[in-house]
Amino acid sequence: MVFELGRPLVAALAGFVLVTVNPAAQQQAAPVVVLDHPWFGVSDEQGHFELPSVPTGEPSIAALHERLGDTTAQVRVEFGKAATADFVLPVPAR
Repeated sequence: MVFELGRPLVAALAGFVLVTVNPAAQQQAAPVVVLDHPWFGVSDEQGHFELPSVPTGEPSIAALHERLGDTTAQVRVEFGKAATADFVLPVPAR
């Protein structure tokens, strides 16, 4: 599929998309995550992130990394209280 620069792209399904400038040159690629909900975050330099306005309950939360894969955890969200989730992604030995 070829996209024109400067034109919006609308995805039909949620998922992980790898956008490349030139398919033969993988170093010119960008991973894009398409979500079907409004809750997402990007971690800071210490690995902390916030997801404001998550409904109460026990949702699953996922941590994604383009090379290390992903992992999920259950979180208990209570009204007016902070919730935490700790993730460990396996880092391969060099």
